[in-house]
Amino acid sequence: MEKNEKVLSFKSYFESIARTKKVWVWLIGLVNQKKWRGLMWWRYGTILFTMAVELAEPGVVGIIIQDIATGRTDRLIYLFSAIVVLEIVGRVARWKSTIAHEWIWSINTESFAVGMTKRFFEKSQSQHKEESDLNHESLDKTRDKAQDLMTGKSTDMFETICLMVMALVYLTFLSLTAGIAMFVIAVIHIMWSAYNNWRAEVVCEEIDNDFRALNRYLAARWQNVERVTTSAKREREIRIIAERSREICGRDRAFWLWENGSSTLREGITSLWVITVFALMVHGVILSGGKEAGLLFPIWIWTSAIRGNLWRFGWLEREIRKHMPRIRATMSVLEKPTHVSDSPTATDLVPNGGVKLAFERITHSYPKGEPVLRDVSFEVGKGEIVALVGPSGSGKSTLEALAMRFMDPDSGRIVVNGQDLREIKVDSWMRAVGFIPQHSQILDGTVRDNLLYGLHEEELAGKDWEAELQNLLAKLRIDFGKRPVGENPLDIVVGRDGVKLSGGQAQRLMIGAAVLKKPRFMIIDEATSSLDSTTEKAVLLGLDELLKGVGTLVIAHRLSTVRRANKIVVLSGGKIESVANSFRELHDQSPTFRRMADDQDLEIE
Repeated sequence: MEKNEKVLSFKSYFESIARTKKVWVWLIGLVNQKKWRGLMWWRYGTILFTMAVELAEPGVVGIIIQDIATGRTDRLIYLFSAIVVLEIVGRVARWKSTIAHEWIWSINTESFAVGMTKRFFEKSQSQHKEESDLNHESLDKTRDKAQDLMTGKSTDMFETICLMVMALVYLTFLSLTAGIAMFVIAVIHIMWSAYNNWRAEVVCEEIDNDFRALNRYLAARWQNVERVTTSAKREREIRIIAERSREICGRDRAFWLWENGSSTLREGITSLWVITVFALMVHGVILSGGKEAGLLFPIWIWTSAIRGNLWRFGWLEREIRKHMPRIRATMSVLEKPTHVSDSPTATDLVPNGGVKLAFERITHSYPKGEPVLRDVSFEVGKGEIVALVGPSGSGKSTLEALAMRFMDPDSGRIVVNGQDLREIKVDSWMRAVGFIPQHSQILDGTVRDNLLYGLHEEELAGKDWEAELQNLLAKLRIDFGKRPVGENPLDIVVGRDGVKLSGGQAQRLMIGAAVLKKPRFMIIDEATSSLDSTTEKAVLLGLDELLKGVGTLVIAHRLSTVRRANKIVVLSGGKIESVANSFRELHDQSPTFRRMADDQDLEIE
């Protein structure tokens, strides 16, 4: 608690306001368009008008009471007509406001989805792996909070402020003393609420972080219950979870007990203040002989409106503050410059023909780490199959990422048909490359949807793909076991992340999708690890036939999968240890290859 007390200062409070302002500016930038701005002005204008109309009604009612008390009845019909008119006008204005609200909600929904997705897609794949907040779960939570802020909480806050200001203006018009008294308590209440909310943000940030860590711990144990059970750790895990939960909940409870006590005291003082102001007004009416007794009704309504909305103002400020850390974290990562982008002089890859890929003196390291690649040079010729092998951590995956241009090397260059890869537009290179990742990336939808995903509109238009897809299924052994008679396998729904497929089925589906692009160059990362040996052999034969003449870089962990390679490059410690055209040559030249071959009981022919 001592650390948090040091943070609680006027300077840090205003720094927090500045950070919050940046978030609002960023969110407005995502949705800022002419129609949206017009709708926001209309929405806030109608809210302001509605509040003025609704708060005017108690004043008219007060005049009616006053007239009845004094025996004046000549203008009652006009006063009642005024109430009816105010009610109708207020309802129409609120209706118009809700129409604007629905339009704003739609624009915000579309703008947040498009704006965040655009920034998300712009980031390099290396950033997607490095940044903890650059993932679909974080974006989904941020989008929901942003929508709530921009469509809900901001409007609620404006309406609350309008109610308080209007009520204060009307009250001051009737009684300057009452207006000044309510203004004083409003300032005190708002400052008190601001302090409590700021304290909640500071104190609870650490508590929230601890709760999230506990939730991750729980999720890991629930998802891996088999390991917990087979390690005889059930009782230990329950004890740890109980201790951590008790400690975090204790700190959370202590703070909120303090906050509830402070809020109760604040609300009690405000209520007593309002009652006192009203009592003094009643006393004044009594002293005047009760001539203005009717005005007590609007005074009570307006003072109560100020009191109620002071509480609402504090609650809304707290809710807005709760949303800020999540949005601020996402904003920070989405606005970072991408690691990989097209240079001003970048051009499209020359269309058609094969691709020759050369690594020239590549050196690369990750932040705060030693180089994982050191002066690596080799090439993959047109139509050539080159395999990269080596122990874990030797740099195979880094070379794959560099070849895909998920990142750029620290030094050296990658050359495609004589052109530096950095001078080729990223999208142009992606359209030329087929990529089969080690871990399948299946999209929700049908088998057909996933196979055709890599093709572009002009490739899909005007062509019946059915026969080619069925042929692909047969060549790559993409089958789905038993299914209803007559069901087209291409129409099978695979589920989110391919949940309805086995690991082998998902891998074959990814292979089929990559092949269907008719790539000019192929990068394969252990694409058959989930297949049995018989199916693997058939799939590899199918791949050889379908990719005939296509240059291929294969990242291999199992040596048996690369016997057909024209060239094998052995990496060790980020350097090339050996390059050969056969297992026999490598076995004679490379200690690393011999160890791997012995570990895998590989037969050297």
